[in-house]
Amino acid sequence: MHLDYIETPQKIIREHSTYIWLSRKGLKEQALPYAHYQPKPSTVRHLYAVNKIRLHLQRSQFSARWVARRTIRAYSDRSPLPDAELHTRDFPLIALQVLEPSLLTPVTLQEEMTRLTALSGHYTRFWYFLHERSVPSVQAALQTHDTSALGNDQKLADRLILFHLDGKELSHLSEI
Repeated sequence: MHLDYIETPQKIIREHSTYIWLSRKGLKEQALPYAHYQPKPSTVRHLYAVNKIRLHLQRSQFSARWVARRTIRAYSDRSPLPDAELHTRDFPLIALQVLEPSLLTPVTLQEEMTRLTALSGHYTRFWYFLHERSVPSVQAALQTHDTSALGNDQKLADRLILFHLDGKELSHLSEI
């Protein structure tokens, strides 16, 4: 911290640990391609949930290379972007999305289905991490969503696997 490579640690959310992040100088000194970012209370819960999933996958020794949204953004002008990509030798490219329970309003679900359709042009597999109580809402939104935008016969449900926020698989939608 005395070299000014990290910002002053801050407590952003009461129930979370103190957060630290790289300063502009730290990003420049490390030659990282990312824009400076200072966590905000409105987004830090989502970042926390995404990082929790990343750490869970690392602990489970799932053999994949995690590419975070900010890295994808640094090298691509595509939009929208998933929360992360998982690159493996054994599976096609996987788009990973994390949905916290507080975000699952009808409007948010419709926006997520629109995002999913847009992402389907680049990704063939989707892993969604969400609260178990949210599964029926996601299933209903997917069933009512117009999948004709895909341009093929494969349903989005066939390409989606749902996981609990702790990483436990909840369901493969094509089996439901």
